[in-house]
Amino acid sequence: MAKQRVLIVDDDDAIRVSTSQSLTRHDREIRIAESAPAALNGLDRWHPDVVLCDVRMPGMDGLALLELLTERLPSADVIMMTAFDDMPTIVTAMRAGAVEFLVKPLDLHELRLTVDRLFADRALRKEGSSEPAPAPLDVLVGHDPQMIRTFKLIGQAASVRSMRAMNCAMSSSSEMRLGLISSPSP
Repeated sequence: MAKQRVLIVDDDDAIRVSTSQSLTRHDREIRIAESAPAALNGLDRWHPDVVLCDVRMPGMDGLALLELLTERLPSADVIMMTAFDDMPTIVTAMRAGAVEFLVKPLDLHELRLTVDRLFADRALRKEGSSEPAPAPLDVLVGHDPQMIRTFKLIGQAASVRSMRAMNCAMSSSSEMRLGLISSPSP
């Protein structure tokens, strides 16, 4: 069985080392890059399954790298991370193809769970499931960490093609969330 490949891109050495150590497993190959150009340099020889990328880096930032990664490695799942928790950046990253957005300081347990979930999702996609549809994130408002988690959950639920029965009281906000979950992608 092929090893899971993870690329960590961050200009902060401490973040590269801690995330690399946190994600290390016997069935995983991890590489690190200190900049977007360094990450791009190795892509012709090594193709990561998951890329963990900082948003703000000197020179080419993480959002520019994300766009290049979606062109050059469309099968890679990209997790963006930043110390600046702002909704426009999250929306831009998700629209550009990021599958997850983490806020620093990173909770390493949450990071491991997120990466493990992505590899489980990749395995399901490999078995024949289709790519998830992007969520309409531009209609959402809120900056609280719990709201951001809610937005992520809505996006994840929207990507599921089949829906099971939902038992919930329908308030106007529930109807809006259900509308976001069931609305077709553009």
